Amino acid sequence: MNSEKTKDIIIRISFTSLMMALIYLATQFLAIPYPNGGYFNLSDALIIFTAIYVGPIESIVAGTVACSLADLFGGYGAFAPFTIVAKGLEGLVAFVIYYLLRNKKHLKYIALPIAAIFMILTYFIAYIIMFGINYAYISSLFDLIQGLSGALIAYILLKALKNFPLPSHKKSEWQQIIHFLFN
Repeated sequence: MNSEKTKDIIIRISFTSLMMALIYLATQFLAIPYPNGGYFNLSDALIIFTAIYVGPIESIVAGTVACSLADLFGGYGAFAPFTIVAKGLEGLVAFVIYYLLRNKKHLKYIALPIAAIFMILTYFIAYIIMFGINYAYISSLFDLIQGLSGALIAYILLKALKNFPLPSHKKSEWQQIIHFLFN
C-alpha cells in the first residue's frame, strides 16, 4: 500500500471516529426532552454534514453507531434498530442527492432537507409499529423540527468549511459508482 493511500485511510478513519464521538455527545448529552417522551438532538446536522464533507460510509458508520449507542444507553433501546435504518438512510440520501446535483450552485443543498425527511419517515413507521398512528403524527412533528434544524446547521457547517477540504478530498470510490450509475 502506498503512503498516499495510507494517509487517506488514516484521515478518513480519524474523521469518522471524531464525528462518531461528536454525534454521540450531540445525541446523548445535548438532548432536549419532548413532552411525548422523545428528545430533540443535533445528530442529524452532524450526520448530514459528514455525508457530504467526508463521504457516505463515514457518515453511515459514525451516525448509526453513535445514535444507536445513545438509544441503548439513554433508555430508548427499542428504537436502536430503527435508528440504524433512519441515520444510515439519512447519510446515504444526503450524499447521493448532493453528489448528483453537485454542479448546481444552490440546488445541490436540497439534499439536506430531503435526507432529513428520510429520517422522519423511518421514525414515523417506527412510531406506528410501536405506539400507533396518533403518536406517530405527534412525534413526527418534533422530528420534523429536529430534521430541518439539522439540515440548516449542516448547511451552515458546509458553507463555513467549504474552503477547508479534507486533505483526502479526491474522487472517492463512492463518487465514481454514483457517477457511473447516473451519468
